[in-house]
Amino acid sequence: MKQLDGKVISSRSRSLAEVASRIIFEQNARMAGCREEVFAIEVSKCGSIFGRTHNYKKILIRKREYLGRKLRVRVTNANLRYLDCDVICSKPLRPSHCRPRIPGLSSS
Repeated sequence: MKQLDGKVISSRSRSLAEVASRIIFEQNARMAGCREEVFAIEVSKCGSIFGRTHNYKKILIRKREYLGRKLRVRVTNANLRYLDCDVICSKPLRPSHCRPRIPGLSSS
């Protein structure tokens, strides 16, 4: 089969990328107003804190002091790459939250 012209390939690729971006944004926009439990565990290159929702959407947490905490948040705004939120409640993570408990084994 003959190779398509580069302009056709670029045009089709751009069209598909636009459709994918629109779908992602629409999915994110539907989450506005939802309440989620997230773990603030990611630090970006510029120092922002991120967590993940139940469906693995990235959520921006504006305050650095929430790093390492389990948060209850309300999604306030949707962007293409992440969701904005307001923190409702925060709890520090304890080792018991991080390690699975195995019946019959004690933690000595």
